[in-house]
Amino acid sequence: SARTEKEKEKEKPQWASPSREYVKSRSGVDAFATPFAKAKPEHVVLAAADAAFEIKRLREEIASSKAETERFKRELRDSREHSKSAARLAKEESERRSNAETKRVRDALRNADSELLKTRAELRAATNALKKTDSALQKERLSSENKVRETRDLSLRESASKARVAASRALEAEADRERLVNEAKRVAENALAESVRLRDALKEARGSLDASEEERFELRRALEAHVGALVEAKVDEAETKGELEAMREDVDDMRRRYEAAATRVVELETRNRRARDSKNFERLVGGTKTKTPPLRSPRTSDVSAASSFLAFSDDADMDGLPETIGDKTSSRRVSVGSARTKETLSAHGTGTHHHPKRPGRASSPHRRSSSPLRRGGSPRSSRRS
Repeated sequence: SARTEKEKEKEKPQWASPSREYVKSRSGVDAFATPFAKAKPEHVVLAAADAAFEIKRLREEIASSKAETERFKRELRDSREHSKSAARLAKEESERRSNAETKRVRDALRNADSELLKTRAELRAATNALKKTDSALQKERLSSENKVRETRDLSLRESASKARVAASRALEAEADRERLVNEAKRVAENALAESVRLRDALKEARGSLDASEEERFELRRALEAHVGALVEAKVDEAETKGELEAMREDVDDMRRRYEAAATRVVELETRNRRARDSKNFERLVGGTKTKTPPLRSPRTSDVSAASSFLAFSDDADMDGLPETIGDKTSSRRVSVGSARTKETLSAHGTGTHHHPKRPGRASSPHRRSSSPLRRGGSPRSSRRS
């Protein structure tokens, strides 16, 4: 589409309308010569050359701005795709890590539960065994006491040697009972220490689960940061569209000023022609009695006036041009007007517009600037800084 527009612009003649679309009803030499019917040919050629040069420059600027806009759109599209891919990869990585960590913690908890159940079963079995041993020992103690009592009774009835033998057997039985009790206590203490160790392992597993939850929270914050970058890229795209609209408004404003300048040139040419005709009439009527100073070159004055109006100085005070060039006051006004024209041209050459009566258009608080350099930089760079 951009190539077809450039080809259409090349096919247009130099006097084509400065608007976006080519109008056939106003094309041709007749449409161009109508506003300049009373102008001299050389002035018309100069004005047409200046207008064609400015139109060509504006078209080149519009083409460059379109290329810059396309580049911005392409960069925005690439950044959007990059943000989407980064967010997707971060999400997949976070899900993978969280799933792996969850699986690992679940396996550890399952193993800890199984170990705890096994230890509990062993402790219960050891406790039951201890109870059985204790009951057996109690029974044995009762039986031994009965035996001691019986032995004592027997010792009373039997000899002293038999009494000593029975007493020694009772002492051996008591030693065996104490040995069994100590072994049962040692087994119970070992089971209690193993239970404490398994509880500590369970606490460590829960701490690692909390650490995995914190890592998942950090990954979620990174994903939110990527989403914020995507929103910022969308805001930059909207601001770029606003700048393009402002540039289009400036182009329309320039086109209107060119049309006003052309109308003003025709008006100045008519006023100058009337001044020359009135001067010639006074010379013919007065004869040689009236002494008049030499006339200024109409080409110089008209070209300077046309250049000043084509150079964005449509607000200059040109109402002071003389109706009669003969008197000294009018010649002084001509010099003042030429000086103002030079100031306007010099101000345009340096990039500033100087108007004697009212301030420039850039100082208006209600005018929106189309260039990011006038506003002190790009909105994207100012927001990121």
